[in-house]
Amino acid sequence: MKRRNYVFIIPIAIILVLSLVLPLTTGTDIRKLPPDAVDNCNQKGSIYGRVVYFQACYMQYMKAATVMLKGKATGTEKTSTTSPKGKFIFDELDADTYKITASKSGYAKSRISVDLKQGRSRLVELELEEEK
Repeated sequence: MKRRNYVFIIPIAIILVLSLVLPLTTGTDIRKLPPDAVDNCNQKGSIYGRVVYFQACYMQYMKAATVMLKGKATGTEKTSTTSPKGKFIFDELDADTYKITASKSGYAKSRISVDLKQGRSRLVELELEEEK
């Protein structure tokens, strides 16, 4: 009678071993990837962020502000207008040092310099102050 008890354990053990081994062998084979698969990454960068101002000790988002970008070495020039949440983005940028200027009527301009490396993204925040 003891032999019959072990008969059920053998199929269960086989199923357990197969369930552990099969997922390990069905992954992506690195040798089958094209040789330039890693080199196909986007080599352009981006600069994004927000324009803010302070009103009664609280930070507010500056909508409809003009944000200008100018590259030092590349000479790239782009302009954007902020969203209702003060957001802006400049995509497809080459590696360079960029000067970013935010402006809006009634507020003093805010400037920042950003060093952008190849293929990277940078987050910036510009603060506008009311003109006196």
